[in-house]
Amino acid sequence: MKKLSEIYKRLNKKEWFEPVFVIGMSLTVTLGIVVGVHSAFGQADVSIANNKGEEYFYEGKYDEAIQEFETLQREEEWPIWKVKQAEIYSIKGDYDKSNSLLKEAVIIRNKLIQKEQDKYSDKDNEFMNEVVYSFFINKEYEQAVSLGEDYILNNEEYKPLMRTMLSIYMSLDEKDNAKEIVEEYTVDENSSYDMSVYANMQMVIGDINGALSTLKEAFELNKDEINILDVVSQLANYNREEVINVLTELSEDNDEVYNLFLAKVYSMDKDKYIEAIDIVDSLDDSFKESLVYNVLKAQLAYNIGNEEEATDIVNKIVDSKDSGYAKYYIEATKYLKQGNYDKAIEYSKKSILENNDYADNYGVLLPEILLAKNDTDCIESYFRTAILEEPFNISMIINIGNYYANNLGRYDKAAQYYELASKINSSNADIYYLLGNMEVNQEKYDTAIEYFEKALSLDKENGKYFRALGTAYYNIGDNEESINNTREAYALDETDILALNNAGCYYMTVEKDVWRGFSNIEAAYEEMPENIDSDTKKKITDNYNQAKEVFDKYIEDENIDINIPKLNLFY
Repeated sequence: MKKLSEIYKRLNKKEWFEPVFVIGMSLTVTLGIVVGVHSAFGQADVSIANNKGEEYFYEGKYDEAIQEFETLQREEEWPIWKVKQAEIYSIKGDYDKSNSLLKEAVIIRNKLIQKEQDKYSDKDNEFMNEVVYSFFINKEYEQAVSLGEDYILNNEEYKPLMRTMLSIYMSLDEKDNAKEIVEEYTVDENSSYDMSVYANMQMVIGDINGALSTLKEAFELNKDEINILDVVSQLANYNREEVINVLTELSEDNDEVYNLFLAKVYSMDKDKYIEAIDIVDSLDDSFKESLVYNVLKAQLAYNIGNEEEATDIVNKIVDSKDSGYAKYYIEATKYLKQGNYDKAIEYSKKSILENNDYADNYGVLLPEILLAKNDTDCIESYFRTAILEEPFNISMIINIGNYYANNLGRYDKAAQYYELASKINSSNADIYYLLGNMEVNQEKYDTAIEYFEKALSLDKENGKYFRALGTAYYNIGDNEESINNTREAYALDETDILALNNAGCYYMTVEKDVWRGFSNIEAAYEEMPENIDSDTKKKITDNYNQAKEVFDKYIEDENIDINIPKLNLFY
């Protein structure tokens, strides 16, 4: 691997870091998962924790978890509990304390390994991955690379650490090393799940064709592996246009597997729902008993508002399967839609116990349930575990950022995750657009402009980047740049009512051109689509009502001194 020993020498400048480090025992809940199912008031309580410290961790009781891990560490020489404490300090934002604990843990680990390597070898892999991951999350990239490379050089391949190193190399823009990680990853060809994870890794290094080929093999091996659909979604989020082009070409020979994948991509775009349904309905009958097919069919039914059909499909899936992580995951989503949040959590945890590697349980489903319950204190714990499982999963990382931005208004926290996503995929323009919006929300318009311009440097055909840039310039008083970029946005997409609204606001407030301003705002108001979100609809409606009031006064007397109200602009 590109002479990793040379890279190791270059980076290994820390005294505390010496032998072959690494680690064992996992810091996440995923690793030591125990089922505790007992009856309490008629409800099953399913635990995914090994001990009280992990229970506190997943309840968001971080101070109690730290104390419990301190107690556990006093009773054991292997320093895994220091690593667990370090993760909590990282969550709390105390990176100095987190890094200090990680270094202490590595020093203790090294001494123990030198004395009795065989005694701790079964714990070492997981321990090292946890430490490397935590250094990575703490932005201590040099430490993460040094530890990870040295361990890979001196030990057997450990897949979770390989996945972590892939993310680190992509973050450092060391694409050749990232590619070598993927090439050296030993795929379990008897595991459709492992193959789907590998396809996601291929996507990260830009090998779209390879990823789709691997997913096809995974589907042919096991048509019930729902992670295949997740990875197709991630591929589409990574580079939708290229994925559609490749799938369209591959499906020209009536390859029904690629047609199925194309339908999944189309299911993500409301303008393509009908095409997706047509493709799914045209597939061979041999597909129609598979879990993958029926999950997609249910998703499409929900998308077009046919909840009765979707519910029937989900019920048939649940009734036809005895167990399995996919069955429990689907059952959990069913309870979530019903508003039965306790049962939803129960079945999500059952899914984890069946497959504790499936990141969507931690990063998507459980957070959705907890958000619906208005129980958000512990969500960060699940997010951290999700990223540990798939640190290269850009879609999930962006969704976590969206959660902090849209649900909690934690724009600084959201920006941390968007930044991580931008490092793993530096060519994704939309991530910079999201980062720009986080700066806008903190009124840091100059920085926002830099992000929006970065997005445009990657994609000059997306009108919303021009629209956002125009609004940012408006807020710093650069009126010429503001209207020029707003016009560019509308020129690219004449159905963009947000750009039309912004132009109206500009003409009315800057140029004091009431006629022109009102006509643009009125057009935006009248052309609002039925499915527009309520917040946007309210803002455009408010603009219209205020602008009309000004316009009505103006047409009565063009010489009247009119006070232009503050209007809503969109990014």
